[in-house]
Amino acid sequence: MNDNIRTRIALSLIPHIGAGRAKSLLDAVRHPIDIFKLKEADLARIRGFGPQSIASFKSFNDWDKVDRIIKRTQLIGAKMITPEDLEYPDRLKEITSPPL
Repeated sequence: MNDNIRTRIALSLIPHIGAGRAKSLLDAVRHPIDIFKLKEADLARIRGFGPQSIASFKSFNDWDKVDRIIKRTQLIGAKMITPEDLEYPDRLKEITSPPL
């Protein structure tokens, strides 16, 4: 599974990081995995990020859970898609907080 999918799953697991903050994070970097390289000062400049969401984001380390989710998804034959994928429904792209 690629880093884009892994990053988006991780974001979905972090308390205080909803779809809006996740999108702001993803928009702030060139490659999704780069969000985990951001310093606290960088995060503080991103819309919607305050002390609580920054602390929650910086403390994330449950990559084992991310990998378990990916493995279960593969075992049942499902496919994860992102807004960048051609299969991602156009109507979902139009809503305020589309799924990651």
